[in-house]
Amino acid sequence: MKHLVAVMVAVLATAGPLRAQQTVLPGGVEAISLLGDSLFRPVLPPATEARFRQQLVDAEADLATRPGSADATIWVGRRLGYLGHFREAIAVFSRGVSEHPNDARFYRHRGHRYITVRRFDRAIDDLLYAVTLTRNRPDVVEPDGAPNARNIPVSSLQSNIRYHLALAYYLKADFRNAARWWGEDLRRARNNDTRVAAGYWLYLSLRRMGQSAPRTGPCRTPRSATGWARGTGSTGGVTRRCRPGAAFFPPGPGPASGMSRQRRTWRGGGDGGNGR
Repeated sequence: MKHLVAVMVAVLATAGPLRAQQTVLPGGVEAISLLGDSLFRPVLPPATEARFRQQLVDAEADLATRPGSADATIWVGRRLGYLGHFREAIAVFSRGVSEHPNDARFYRHRGHRYITVRRFDRAIDDLLYAVTLTRNRPDVVEPDGAPNARNIPVSSLQSNIRYHLALAYYLKADFRNAARWWGEDLRRARNNDTRVAAGYWLYLSLRRMGQSAPRTGPCRTPRSATGWARGTGSTGGVTRRCRPGAAFFPPGPGPASGMSRQRRTWRGGGDGGNGR
C-alpha cells in the first residue's frame, strides 16, 4: 500500500488539473481515480447492503415527514454515501447548502464526499468555509453512521472538518497545509481515537516534507484498551513499540489504530459508515 500511496502523491505533484475534477462521468461510475481508472460503487456484503438500504429508506421517510429539516437531509446524504452513491450524496448535501447556507455540517459532509470522488479543490473550498462557520463556536458531537461497540460517538463536527481538510490537502501533495490542519486537530483532540488519527497523518505529512517527528513524549506500547471506543483489530499497525509518530501521542491508556480508516480512505470509500 505504501507504494500505491507514493504513486498517488507523485501523480498529484506532477499532473495538471485532474480528470477526476473535470470529467462528466457516465452512469454507474462514481469517480475517476488519480491513475485515470473508472471507479464504480463498492460492492458491499449482502447483509450490509440490505441494512444500509433499509437505513436509507428510513432516512428518506423521515425527510418526507420533515421536509426541509437539516438533520433529516444530512442523514439521507450520509446513507447514500454509505451505499456508494457518492454523487447522489453530494447532490443532497448541495440542496442542504441551498436551504441552510449557514449550517457547517453540509459543507463538512459535502467536502468529505468531494474527496471521495477526487474533487479536492471543491472539498477544500467547502471545508475551509466550514471552518469559518464554526470559528469561535462550541464544538458538537457528531453521531456515528455505524455506532462502535460501546455506542459512544468519538467524532466531533470541528474535528471532522479539520481532519478532512487536511486529507484533501495531503491528496493534493500540499503537505504543509496538511500538517497544519492535522497538527491543529491533534492539539484540540479530546479522545485517543482522534489523537491517533491526527498524529499518524501528521507524521506522514512531516515525512513527506522531509522533516522528522519531534522526539518528545514516550515511545511505548500502551497496555490496555481502556479509553478507546473504535475497534482495535488493526492495533499492531500503529501501536508497536517505538512506532512512527509515537511522539505525537501523549501518555494515556489504550491502543488504537487509524489503519482501517486509512485503508478505507485510499479505497475511496471514505468512512465506510463509521462516522468519518
